[in-house]
Amino acid sequence: MTVHMAKGLQFKHVLVLGFADKIQTTKQVVLSFDEQQEKFSLAVKTSSADTEEADSDNEPEKLLPSAWANEVRKQLNLRETEESERVLYVAMTRAIESLSLFAEVPRSDSRTKNIGQNTWYSKTIWPQDGDTVKVINGQNIRIKSCFVDDKPHVYIKNNSLAKAARDLWYSEKNISTSAHQKSVTDLIENKTQDFMSASETDYLQLQAHLQKAKIGTDLHRIFESLKYLSYEDIKSKISKDDLKLVDYIYKQDILPIKEILELGFNEWGFGLQLAHQFLQGQIDLWAELSDSIYILDFKTGSSAYSEKAFYQMTVYALALAQMKQISQSKKIILGAIYPAEENIKLREFNEASHLKSEAPDEIKSLFTFELNQGLLS
Repeated sequence: MTVHMAKGLQFKHVLVLGFADKIQTTKQVVLSFDEQQEKFSLAVKTSSADTEEADSDNEPEKLLPSAWANEVRKQLNLRETEESERVLYVAMTRAIESLSLFAEVPRSDSRTKNIGQNTWYSKTIWPQDGDTVKVINGQNIRIKSCFVDDKPHVYIKNNSLAKAARDLWYSEKNISTSAHQKSVTDLIENKTQDFMSASETDYLQLQAHLQKAKIGTDLHRIFESLKYLSYEDIKSKISKDDLKLVDYIYKQDILPIKEILELGFNEWGFGLQLAHQFLQGQIDLWAELSDSIYILDFKTGSSAYSEKAFYQMTVYALALAQMKQISQSKKIILGAIYPAEENIKLREFNEASHLKSEAPDEIKSLFTFELNQGLLS
């Protein structure tokens, strides 16, 4: 979600990325003007060889503004920088319980090295690594700062002082651990054949496949926004084609979609340690209402492949039960939604144990160890 879309909203936890990214300001203006002075200036094209900055990028021509135009641009850059700081203020004040700031900085003792001055990071008194508590406005505020190396294998390989760490990094233990991590998508791909094999792929197929993926991504973003923005607000921001899909889902009477959006969780990611592997997934939308639990999956493909969707949602439902996120005694409804077809396919189960008994054997085997503990029995 962009900062502008978040205006007026608040969230328990807020993450702000790009803290060390350079603030985007205008570098070049063709037409400069000042309404108060009633002046304007046009930049002229000139050969790079005619300027003092010649040949830095081997550009054949450059725009050369007047000295007055440069001053106008500097004033514009100042306003852009101030606006960027206001945007940061809005982002930070959306947080209720916690605020996380992320800055990508060089690997060095002085982490401000090679970071431009026109960044949020350079204007911030960044705390030292560690965990501290400070009293701010009469409240105890916990401040935790840490440095995470996202490319340790590259650093260690070129650091002669870290041979022992390198051996540990490339140990068989590390390799075997990653091999036991699986996503729900991995499980499905093992169950069904890929959409198209490498030998069958041609440009038109790939283009259609990517377009379908883009439509699916856009639809998910729109419905994620519906939880925080009104239906009327969303309508004014999307295309006619997207509006047709949203209208169908929002106005159909098969699912209590308004209540599900209000009380539920969309784009809900999870990680679950099972007996022999670590399972990861992301649920499009789920909610526990007074009498039923809904697990929904938005699809832009054909409903002819709905078995794949139900297989996926079955894993999601058992994972939610395993994590004790849902009641074991309520009815569970799995819903595959195909807005392009104006079609919704549902499967209902009396409770979690009923769903478990109807699940394919390969899914049951994933949860056997935990389920025998009495969770769903």
